[in-house]
Formats: sequence, C-alpha cells, structure tokens
Amino acid sequence: MRAFPNRELRHNLEAYTFLAPALTIMIIFLAYPVLNLFYISFFDWRGLGARHFVFLDNYKMLLRNEEFRLVFKNTLIYILGVVPTTMVFSLFAAVLLNSKIKLRGFYRTSIFSPTAISFVATGIIWVWMFNLDYGLVNRVLNALGFSVIDWLRSTPWAMVAVIIATVWARVGYFMVIYLAGLQTIPEDYYEASDIDGANSLQKFLHVTLPLLKPTHVLVLVMLTIFSFRDFDQIYTMTGGGPLMSTTTLAYYIYVLSFERFRFSQGATVAVILLFLVILVQYLQRKVFGEEAIY
Repeated sequence: MRAFPNRELRHNLEAYTFLAPALTIMIIFLAYPVLNLFYISFFDWRGLGARHFVFLDNYKMLLRNEEFRLVFKNTLIYILGVVPTTMVFSLFAAVLLNSKIKLRGFYRTSIFSPTAISFVATGIIWVWMFNLDYGLVNRVLNALGFSVIDWLRSTPWAMVAVIIATVWARVGYFMVIYLAGLQTIPEDYYEASDIDGANSLQKFLHVTLPLLKPTHVLVLVMLTIFSFRDFDQIYTMTGGGPLMSTTTLAYYIYVLSFERFRFSQGATVAVILLFLVILVQYLQRKVFGEEAIY
C-alpha cells in the first residue's frame, strides 16, 4: 500500500520532467512578456531612464485621445472588411472546388499558394499592383473606362487596398478549412434532398450552410483574431498612412513604441488589444456555446 503513492509521485515527476522544457519556454517567451506588459502599462517610461508610476493614467489618457479613437475605428473597419469577405470567398472556393470539375487540383493549388507567401512579400506584390503609373489594377480600370485611383496615397482607398491584399492572402488557408468541413458532411443528406427535388441552391442553403456551422465558428474566430494582430502588410503597403487612415491597433503599438519611444503607452495599447481578443473569445462562446469549443 505504501508503494503506490511513491509510484504515483514518480510518474508525476517523470511527466513534469518531460514537460519542463516546453513549460520553461512558455514562461520565458509568453508568460513573462505578458506580465511585464501589464507592469509597464502602469508606468511612464520611454525605454531608457527611470520609470514613474502613474497607475491608470496611461489608460485614461488613451481613452480620451482622439488619435486612439481613430485607430480603434480603423481597426473595426479593417476587421469588418476582412472577416466577412474572406469567409464568403473561402466558402465559395471550397464549395466550387469540392465538386468534380476539371483541373480541380490545379485550382486548389493556385488559390492556396498565396498562403505560402509571407505578408511582407504579399505587401510588396500589391504595392506594385496598386501603383498609380504602372500598376495592373489601374490598367484594368483604365481599360474598362474608369478613372485611375491613387490607391495607397488616397485616404478613402488605402484601407480598401490593404483589405484586398489581406483577403487575397488568406482565402486559400480558410478554403482548406472549409474543404475539410465539407468533406465531413454525409452524402445521405444530399441524396435525401435529391429525392425531395431540391436544386443546387436549396441544397446549399438548407444542407451545406447549416451543417458547416462549427466550421463557420472556427473560421470566424480565427479570422477575427488574425485581423486584430495584422501588422506586416500595413507596414509594407502604407506605413499606417495616409494621415493614419490605415493605422490599426497592432500597428499603433509599433508607432508608439518604436517611432515615438512611448513604450508605456505602447504597452497600454497592447493590453487593450489583448483584452479585446479575450472579449471576442468570450462572446463567441456565449453566442455559439459548445460549437465554439474546438
């Protein structure tokens, strides 16, 4: 009877020994930076010199700041532009490429290939595409009889350009997730709908969409979180401009910390961004319940 606790203790020690390297990495590179972020947000600090404790002053100042409200608005516009558009195009591509069409493998590879490109390279590609003088987008507009647009230096159009680039880069990845979801739907449902005389649109609306609900939830949450932290393409394409019209919260952290050397304010924005992501997770669990657990 006495040997059992010792054996159990030995098994626990063995488990923690194997987990120790991963736990150490998590503590050093995840837990400590997050806790330090909270700590810095309570001080006035420019990266060098003494830190002056200000408690919640950074949060109060940011919430009253017109610039912060503009950045928050830009973030919402960016998310509302990227998330539903990516979901629609990804689902459309998945449904189309889940059917038996010629060159299906080639089309799947073509749509997925932008996912393999870094967002920096994606940004550079779309800077060329949106160029005022020789960009392909303006050449197509000109050929169709429309006036050309200075996409990346126009306040109304710069955010649209960034959203287009992000959607193009993300559709392939989420198409694969939708394809996986489509292939889990039993064929019996479609056979039953054929017997009832349903057409393709009715099958899509009444069979495919409802049975893909868990996949919709997964894609929605992943896309929202990804969009909150997007930085690379904004940095590469617009640098947050013109007139901060494409500056989102993630990019604003960089501006405050590494351009203005307001590290405490940058940490404060990062904490706010963290709580926004947690809030999104909480709301989706409340709305979708068990289907949000994946």
